[in-house]
Amino acid sequence: PEKQRVPASWIVINTPVYEYIYNYTKESLQALVDAGATPDFIQTGNEISFGMLWDGCKVSANSNWDAYLDTNWNSLATALKNAGKACREICPDAKIIIHTEQCANTPTLDIAFYTRIKDNAIDYDIIGVSYYPYFKGPIYHLDDGLSQLEKNFPDKTIMVVETGCSYHYSVGDKDKQYYPLTYEGQRQFTEELITMLNKH
Repeated sequence: PEKQRVPASWIVINTPVYEYIYNYTKESLQALVDAGATPDFIQTGNEISFGMLWDGCKVSANSNWDAYLDTNWNSLATALKNAGKACREICPDAKIIIHTEQCANTPTLDIAFYTRIKDNAIDYDIIGVSYYPYFKGPIYHLDDGLSQLEKNFPDKTIMVVETGCSYHYSVGDKDKQYYPLTYEGQRQFTEELITMLNKH
């Protein structure tokens, strides 16, 4: 989520990035289709709780992290609409995922994000979330966040699209690994994650 810079090659193009993303997405997807690799799922952005294509489409939360400021939301909404438009044109059967990273540690901010997405009439199919125990806390944090998303957006599918647990070296805070840094620790994590997700 901290790496949302505009590609250097785009900066020389005399077009706002939120408009250029349409052509970029369309060309990228067409290349996949032409290669016989038509995707079933397409993320329009990666971990975008604070926007993408900074600075033009960067958004900010308030000091309580439970709502957003209005800055750049029109630009972010336009970028996501343009990306989604390209997805529907080139890969009409694919499911569009909007992917954020706050579900497990700040679910109220995720709810505020997807409320803004809804208010801006952005076309998508799936709420995508990230979960890493060493950054987001124990698995019940994710369980709680998923329950809140389900309650607030009952018409949307929710998917954990990014996760991980180390077997070898500590990541993040050393006192927040929650699972042994072994293959067995990874197995335990995977089993607990699947068990929890099956409740949803």
